[in-house]
Amino acid sequence: MATLERMEWLFHESRQRPPGAERRKWLEEQCRDDAATLREVERLLESHAAIAESPVIRPPAEAAIPSAQFGAYRAVSLLGRGGMSAVYLAQRADGRFQQTVALKIMAGYLAGPEFLRRFEIERQFLASLNS
Repeated sequence: MATLERMEWLFHESRQRPPGAERRKWLEEQCRDDAATLREVERLLESHAAIAESPVIRPPAEAAIPSAQFGAYRAVSLLGRGGMSAVYLAQRADGRFQQTVALKIMAGYLAGPEFLRRFEIERQFLASLNS
């Protein structure tokens, strides 16, 4: 199993167990030979828990939509906004084919190497959910 597939499997399997010592023990057993994967799955679980506990923020109906096109995509409506990014419903606008996506626009001040690495991991993880 490829590393990202394994992380995805571990993440979902971990969520089937109660948080705490039991989950931690199971995850450590699964990752006994791979400390990096253990740390990354724990980070995913922590992020998931933080998101699940945070209140849902609905943007105002009149929220501004960027007029610029982002690569082949054009923003249609704002789905949500936080301190680190905004997520838009976007559509493919280059005419090659039709596609609707969620487009995440990161805050400029976050453009450091560590944040970009984490964003790429998140992007790959989310892309794998479509399979």
